[in-house]
Formats: sequence, C-alpha cells, structure tokens
Amino acid sequence: MSRHLITLTYEYLARIHDHVAVHAETLPNGSRRKLAKDLEELFAFAKQDYFGQIDGQSEEQVEFLSRLFMDSADQLVRFFFPLFDSPEVPAVLNHLTLPMLRYSPPNSQCVALVPSTDEVNFGTQMFRLTWAWNVLASNTNVAERNLDQTLNYFISYPQPLGNDLLSLTVFGHEVAHVWFSSCEGGQKLSELIGTLDPAALAAAALTLNLGPNSIEESDYFFEVQQKALKWAEEIVCDIVAIHLLGPAVLFAFERTIQLSGGHKGATDFGRRDNTHPDSRWRCRIMLEQLRDNGFPFEVGEDAVLRGVLGELHFLAKRDMSHEPTFADQGDAVIYRAIESARANLMARLVAEMQIPALRFATVIEQVPPIASEYEIGHIVSDRWEADGSVPLHTSAILLALWEVYLRQKNDDTVHPQELRSYEVNLSAQVAKSMSSAETLHYWRT
Repeated sequence: MSRHLITLTYEYLARIHDHVAVHAETLPNGSRRKLAKDLEELFAFAKQDYFGQIDGQSEEQVEFLSRLFMDSADQLVRFFFPLFDSPEVPAVLNHLTLPMLRYSPPNSQCVALVPSTDEVNFGTQMFRLTWAWNVLASNTNVAERNLDQTLNYFISYPQPLGNDLLSLTVFGHEVAHVWFSSCEGGQKLSELIGTLDPAALAAAALTLNLGPNSIEESDYFFEVQQKALKWAEEIVCDIVAIHLLGPAVLFAFERTIQLSGGHKGATDFGRRDNTHPDSRWRCRIMLEQLRDNGFPFEVGEDAVLRGVLGELHFLAKRDMSHEPTFADQGDAVIYRAIESARANLMARLVAEMQIPALRFATVIEQVPPIASEYEIGHIVSDRWEADGSVPLHTSAILLALWEVYLRQKNDDTVHPQELRSYEVNLSAQVAKSMSSAETLHYWRT
C-alpha cells in the first residue's frame, strides 16, 4: 500500500509541476506568470521534500503525509488554476474592474478576479503562497522568497452575472473584505470574543442538550466564537462598502439575494453551516449607515432621485424595524455582541482607511445630471467645473445607473421583457462611461 501511495503522490506532484512549468513559460509577463513561476518552484521543491519527509517513517505516517501532500496540492490546483485559463472577460466586467479596484487599499495591488460556476454567489479569499510553502516545503527559508509580492486576494464572481452591472455593484462589498484584511480587521474582531455573554452561551448549550463542562459544550462554544468572527466581518464589510459607494451596494445586495431565492428566516439557518448573518439584519444595518450619511427615506413626487429614494423608502419600511429571530440561542448571543461592538469596530476601520464617506449632499449634487444623460443614451465621463472638466466618480456613476434603472423598473407601463432589454443596454452604456471616466482620471493624474 505505501509503495503504491508514494508513487501516486509523487506522480501527482510531478504532473502539477509540469503543468505550471508550461504556464510559467507561455503566459504573458505579469502577475499570472509570476504566480506560475512561484508555483513551479514550489512544486519542484515539494517533489523532493516529500521523499525527505517520509524517509524512515511508519506506514501509517507515510499514508498521513502522502494524503497531506495530495490534499494540499489539490487545494492549490482548485484555487489557482482557474487564473491560468483565459476565458473571455465579459465586456461590462472588463470596464468595471479597474474603477472598482481603485477603491481597494494602496498595498493590495495583488488582486485577481476569478470566474466561478456559482449562480449568484460572490466571494473574497486571501491566500498567501507562504502558507503553501510551510506545508509542502518544510526545510526551506520561506521569508527569503518574497512570496507576498504575488497574488494575495482573490475575488470570485458568478459567470452568469458577468455582464450584469447592477449585480456586479456588489463588488463594493468584496473590496471591503480586502480592506478588512489589509487593516488586520481580524485582530480587531478578536476583542469581540470577550463580549460574548458566557452565562447566555451556557444556557444556549443546555437547550441543545449539551452537558455543562462537557467536550460537546466546549466544541459548541468554539463554533459560536468562530461564527461570531465570520458574522462580524460580513457586517463590517457591508458598512465599509456603504461608506465607499453608498446605496448602490445595498441595492446590489438586495438584487443578488432575490436572485438566490429571497431572504431567509430562522428556520433556514443551521448551527454548523451558517457563515453569513441574517440578510434582513444586514439590510437594516446598511440602511442605518445610509441614514447617518444623510440619506432620507422619504420621497416626494418632484424628487430628482425618485428611483433611489423610492427604493430606500421601500427597504426602510420593510427592514428598519427588523429584529432577527434565531433557532439557536447562541446566534442571539452573537447578535447582541455585534450590535454592541459594531459602531466602535467601524470607526476604527474607517479611521485607517482615510476615505471620506459618500454622503447624500454629494450625491444630490452629482448624480441627477449623470442620470439625465443616461436616460437619453449619452455616455458621459466628466462634469464641468470652474477649473475645467473633472472625471466622474465611480460611486456617482453606479448610483446614476441604479437611479435610471429603478425609474424604469417602477414604471408599470414597462413590460418585464422590455425592462430586461433596457437593463442590458443600460449596463453596456454605463460600463463604457465608467471606463472613459477612469481613463480621464489617469490622464489627469
């Protein structure tokens, strides 16, 4: 068994090495080629290090190490290899990428977009090659290899939504995850664990028939702690995204939620597989952030932003008084801890970002003229001020997109098929506008 497994493991590592070696020679110069070269070096070393690690080991240990090497290599393959493919990037996504990534932290230049087969789910992961080296190459000085200059952040987007600019606006939330990691938000959240009510957690464990001081209770406490950190990160990133891009992120979040089956209630959540908090609670928090930034939730008949304000009115009426219910009382403990801590967490993160919030006073000045141009089919990239033309901000462009779309969506005379056709054309128009504004921005700076 050991001999056969050793052969299989080595062959698997060798095949991966040969595959990335081809990419290291054939990909264009740039971040993807740098990544391929780093992986080529990693697997060249891993092939030899594998034999060093299993030398003189028992059959059980050989099997353990072989499985470890193959599982780790398999994770790398599934994570990185999609980057080496060259699928055609949807035109809308191509125009959107650079303007959105300009909102990311200055030290996060290593960001990659990865298409996924998920229907509507976006995601952000951080992965450092140093982690892989520490598993697959035990006896080497990882620090000397300067691996942190390769791709670190990976934002996945669902391929079916590649040309859906309205949904792609949710990239604001994914960019917020990059900010969260760059500002070491995880360390800031570690304080949250200390605010979880121990008595309430013990009572929650009893409702699940977990005995006091038992291993099962200890495991449950650990699960609750990990879930608290995941929930808090999602909440903080929602608020950061609203800070950067305003209501457009909330509207995109609501759109993707509806595309994935709608908001879920307490009975839809399981203790062991729920990594995202109640979606209507998230909407409420984003609405509260918008309210703090001056956005009204009432709309008059003569409102110049009747689409945006009408949608905010609808969501506020539905969610501003929402209090989530939880099947697991441990989730209620997490909820109370995050509600108490989120204002302080957000303030600390925003202080490090040093980017001003998008406020309604700015929106009401900049967005209506852009929306008026979009309604008549114009592609605009700048506005005229006393000192000359100024490139339009991505936040204003995206909100103008939503304003025009929502006006059509709320028009009862517009048929759903007509609205779909209008949405496709509008997305293409606005994407070109965004790309032109970005070009102008770089030309001016």
